[in-house]
Amino acid sequence: MNKMNNDSQLGNVAIRKKLINSKQAGHCMRVCEAASHEGEELSMGEAMLKLGYINEEQLKMLRAELRRQQCRIKGYELVRSIGNGSVGTVYLARQIAMERDVAIKILNPSLASKKDIVQRYISEARAVAKLNHPHIVQGIDVGESEGYYYFTMEHLSGGTMQEKLEKDGPLPEKEALEFMYHCCSALNHAWMKSIIHCDIKPANLMLDSAGRLKITDLGLASIAGE
Repeated sequence: MNKMNNDSQLGNVAIRKKLINSKQAGHCMRVCEAASHEGEELSMGEAMLKLGYINEEQLKMLRAELRRQQCRIKGYELVRSIGNGSVGTVYLARQIAMERDVAIKILNPSLASKKDIVQRYISEARAVAKLNHPHIVQGIDVGESEGYYYFTMEHLSGGTMQEKLEKDGPLPEKEALEFMYHCCSALNHAWMKSIIHCDIKPANLMLDSAGRLKITDLGLASIAGE
């Protein structure tokens, strides 16, 4: 997709999300065109940010939504973005054959062009999918579809530990110790399979509908730093 089409689509997404109006979108396009005449390449997203119409988090959301609209993963229907990171974007998706909701992490296009990173992403996702522990998010599928590399996992509806802490504040001691025990048990299981989590933090600790903790992003976080 060329830059003009990509900019136009991103602007349309921003309008549908009611972050900007059509007049502001036109202003952004003119700013991009003026920059181009000066020999500078400025994207629609950068123009919206520069003009103060959106913030960094909104830009990430818009780009993730645009990728969702452009992305086609065979066997899945992408519903909406539920998380962004340096490695990829996580979407809530519908696994068509099984008629169930799943989470699908799609490798960022900027990394998908690097063969060594793609190979590691796939091999580590396959290794994680083989783990079987009650406090590790279960991997389902990994592969490539129309140039997009993806890793499918069970979908947990309870949110992250970070969201829980922001909402409810510090955990009671007994509950904190219980979560810590489950986390350590899961990490030990992964360690026994030669998998090390490189980014343990509340945002990577998920909760299911019953409030049980499960670790996510096992083995994949280290890719971002390379």
